[in-house]
Amino acid sequence: AVVSTQSTGGAPISGDDELNLLNMQRLFRDFIREFHDVNNIYQYRDELKRQYILGEYNLTVSLSDLSSFNEVLADKLIKSPTTYLPLFETAAKEVADELTRPRPEEEEEVQDIPVLLSSPQ
Repeated sequence: AVVSTQSTGGAPISGDDELNLLNMQRLFRDFIREFHDVNNIYQYRDELKRQYILGEYNLTVSLSDLSSFNEVLADKLIKSPTTYLPLFETAAKEVADELTRPRPEEEEEVQDIPVLLSSPQ
């Protein structure tokens, strides 16, 4: 199954909730930057950069990889995708910005990065 959303918005959030959401966004960023396999291949970081350079603005993430990196983070994403998927997508955009600098002048604005979630069937 593959799920994606570009939706944001919702009810106002308190300061503590906002800090928690910012922390979750940081954890998604860390996952994209730091997740690697046994051969030290940084799958998501490298894939995001490759896709972005090719003009393919998306990132497909395995829920089992996310769960092995941080089980709580994966669980929150599965249980509340409308809250956490936009944070994941913002994190992906921030990492894409870091990975693709410097960009040509006409490409200064970073594209949105939809995150597609895959799970084993």
